[in-house]
Amino acid sequence: MEELCLKLKQDLENYFSMPFEIQAVFKDGEVHYVCSPYNEEQMYFSVEVYIHNKIRLVIEIYPQKHGGYILNEMAHAPEEKQSAFFSYKQMLVDKGLKSCYLVNKSDLLENKWPTTWRTFNFKMTKIPIPDNAKECEYILIELTRYSFELIFSLLTITDISEEKFLQKAILTEGTIQEIKSIRYERNPINRKLCLYKKGYTCAVCGMNFQDVYGDIGKGFIEVHHTTPVSKMGVGYNLNIERDLVPLCSNCHSMVHRRNPPYSVEELKKKIRLK
Repeated sequence: MEELCLKLKQDLENYFSMPFEIQAVFKDGEVHYVCSPYNEEQMYFSVEVYIHNKIRLVIEIYPQKHGGYILNEMAHAPEEKQSAFFSYKQMLVDKGLKSCYLVNKSDLLENKWPTTWRTFNFKMTKIPIPDNAKECEYILIELTRYSFELIFSLLTITDISEEKFLQKAILTEGTIQEIKSIRYERNPINRKLCLYKKGYTCAVCGMNFQDVYGDIGKGFIEVHHTTPVSKMGVGYNLNIERDLVPLCSNCHSMVHRRNPPYSVEELKKKIRLK
């Protein structure tokens, strides 16, 4: 139990570069792991994950005790973030998860986004789960990470250093806005959604690392910002379709041989076929 708490903490903190708090609690004879971004004020949200009846992995996401700030930000997420949220939700469905997303005790629908959120409770389940304990543990950790990405897709909390986060987390509630940070170039959610939508084939030369290198190339490619990060000021709404594209390492290097970078279409015209 303690070992899995530590693994969850290490995985989440390494992936998101922010501190997390993990607690193991017993409910109805089962161990529930309650995970949340570290904040003493309990102003964010929790992801609770557990295995029910040894056959079903259950994940529940809900606001913390003083989570009104998060509810308000999610309610007013711009259309781009709403679209990213539903894209990520579909990705989880494709991975075999069943889900129920309730806002104000009603289903959250893509074409009916309430502008006032009094409550939210998202529940996802995966069945069956592997008999192998290590494989089951791996899936539990992976889906916990995915659950945080799902919520982060609606927020502006992204990838900031632990030291800076800890310094800002001790600020008063009135300055909680300062914890938010827009760093699109380091946001793992945007990268994952880009690859989910556009695949792992280079948009310029058509190279696919798995085709060339076999299993070690599976799931590998770089993601390029067609809109330079330097032009993404505060308030910029990143659009996956417009602003991100998968490129192989060579083409990614080549687009940056000029400032401003070459466009995908411009670089395609530079390729010299043998």
